[in-house]
Amino acid sequence: PEAQRAAAARRIRQRAVAFLSASVVVLLLSAGVHLWGVRRELELVQSRRAAIADAVADAQRARESVNGLRMRLETLAELEEKAPRWTPQFAALAQALPDSAYLQALTADSTGLRLGGLARSASGVVPALQASPRFDRVALAAPLRWDSDDAGERFDVAASLEEPPRSAPSRSTP
Repeated sequence: PEAQRAAAARRIRQRAVAFLSASVVVLLLSAGVHLWGVRRELELVQSRRAAIADAVADAQRARESVNGLRMRLETLAELEEKAPRWTPQFAALAQALPDSAYLQALTADSTGLRLGGLARSASGVVPALQASPRFDRVALAAPLRWDSDDAGERFDVAASLEEPPRSAPSRSTP
């Protein structure tokens, strides 16, 4: 009986080693097959990435270009928001000046204008600018001078700007 038990224990150990060996072989085989599949999938992904690499690079360059343009537009919008509105002042100046007067020099800043020009009769320039709602404190900045070469009077006028408050952008509701 002792010999039978020892023989049975040996057979059990042999079967256990055989099952263990078979399990290791199957495990290694399945790991190899899995690795082969992963490598094949990786090669497929790499080939697809290579196929679209130029398109992706173009898209990235376009995105960078758009982002750069967006930043420039934001900067311009900020500068425009802070900048004085000159178009209305120039239009008011063109409407207010007498037809016989024309400008030869214009200096402007955020508070006012300095105009130099020639008119048949410069005495009408100051009252014409004072009549405009865009200009305030209009005055001669230098004496009127007769210019025989141009057959007119030279004027030098300073005016403060009377800028109306900026209106908020209109928003339409759907």
